[in-house]
Amino acid sequence: TTFGPGTVLAAFSEQSRTTFPHAEGRLSVLLEEPERFLAASEDEIAKTVIADAARIGLDLDRHLVKHRVVRYPHDFLSLEPGHLADRPSQHTPVRGLVLAGDYTRQRWLSTMEGAVLSGELAFQELEQT
Repeated sequence: TTFGPGTVLAAFSEQSRTTFPHAEGRLSVLLEEPERFLAASEDEIAKTVIADAARIGLDLDRHLVKHRVVRYPHDFLSLEPGHLADRPSQHTPVRGLVLAGDYTRQRWLSTMEGAVLSGELAFQELEQT
């Protein structure tokens, strides 16, 4: 996974060697401030991604064959101030059941590091029961 600071490219990854070996050159992109793009057309989003990729040295315009936009507006918790309370803690009312994952309340938010940290917090929670 690569990040594109100063662009709409929050994270992107060429996935044909891992998750999608049948799709040569497949690039998956997560957008920064995704709510900005919920009402945008697929072509508008593609143009924005191509332009921002060019700003960091990636020439997608000459290589893009096909694109598809997948929208999951309710699958991601907002990172805006005031939304931390929306994230569940590791503790649950069910004895022996704890939560772990990047979506839980921990300091790294929705990242792989956050998922690992939440696992450590979940383990600590289990140790206390």
